[in-house]
Amino acid sequence: MVDETTAANLKMLADMAQGAFGLSIQNSVANQQSVQALINADLAASLSLKQALQARAARFLLDTSAEEAVAFSKQIGSDIQDRITGIEASLAAGQMAEKIAITTPPQTGTGGAFGSDAGSALLAQLANIQALLQSLAEKVK
Repeated sequence: MVDETTAANLKMLADMAQGAFGLSIQNSVANQQSVQALINADLAASLSLKQALQARAARFLLDTSAEEAVAFSKQIGSDIQDRITGIEASLAAGQMAEKIAITTPPQTGTGGAFGSDAGSALLAQLANIQALLQSLAEKVK
């Protein structure tokens, strides 16, 4: 009796799993069909919009005089040129900022870069300037 009940329960569980799996597949197929219907509707709307835009553009081109077309192209060209110039200026400023950020600061006479005594060279230049100033002061007197 127990074996028969266990077998019946096991068959019922297997049938439930199989039914749930079948229902899951049916839901997936229905969902895929709904999505495909939406895609088809969007495609049809896009195509009709494309055709309307093409017709409007063609009508605009046919109604535009040569002078208007030249003026329009000059306006568009100058706008593009202004934007390119702005981009170039921003790029140049960014490059300059990068150069400044990575450049080693100049030696200020405080230490022996490259094995030299930069402090004494600075002192020698200051002494020369002081001597020049003294000679100028004597000439002025």
